[in-house]
Amino acid sequence: MNCPNCGASNAPEANFCRKCGGPLTASAPSEEPRPPAPEPAPDPVPGPAPDGPAPAPGSTHQDPVCPFCGGTDCQPVSRTTGKARGGGYSISDGCCGMCLMGPVGLLCGLGGGRSKIDLKNEVVWVCRSCGKQHLSQKDGLEKAVALASSYGTGAAVIGLIISFGMFVYGWSWIFAVLWAFSPLVVYGMVSTEVEEALGYPMAEILPPNTSIPKILILSEIGMVLLLWLGGHFIFDFLDEMASQ
Repeated sequence: MNCPNCGASNAPEANFCRKCGGPLTASAPSEEPRPPAPEPAPDPVPGPAPDGPAPAPGSTHQDPVCPFCGGTDCQPVSRTTGKARGGGYSISDGCCGMCLMGPVGLLCGLGGGRSKIDLKNEVVWVCRSCGKQHLSQKDGLEKAVALASSYGTGAAVIGLIISFGMFVYGWSWIFAVLWAFSPLVVYGMVSTEVEEALGYPMAEILPPNTSIPKILILSEIGMVLLLWLGGHFIFDFLDEMASQ
């Protein structure tokens, strides 16, 4: 084996050169292992806010926060409310009343059948700082839907009576013009009652795709059509019943 430094000849089993004493085998540089790359941190798992239920879409309020004083020490309390109501509008009673008393007799159908009592559980949040209470957003939305349905049905029934009186008895058109704005009055009554229970505007608890101006415009169009054509349809219906 020849020395890589001086070229002298050495025995095959020699480790060092006999002439210059240099090493006969070159050791390859050892590579230190690289530390593994750190794994990326996992994405945080979404969850509810630590301070209570998340607000409704589009709402800046939360149920545990008092809308009156801004206090965060509110406690939920469940309460049961009862409401007595009739059996709804009875078409048979309305028709009989109209045959006896004219168009005013249609109001007899408002009595409906037997009276009923509706019991409902709802959640209110009581503020320990100011002592005031406000309705939860879920129950507030249900209250708004129930009131709009109840008031809207009553407005439609009265609109039919006005339309029938104009078609058959020649009532003045001023009644129809005034009642055409009843959907706006219904919306004002519903929003006032719900906002008193919530403590903030009703629009905050509505679904994000709800357009109040669009609903009011469609309601106005429906009421105008009902006032214009409702009496004619009622007259044809009663005339067909009388001919059978």
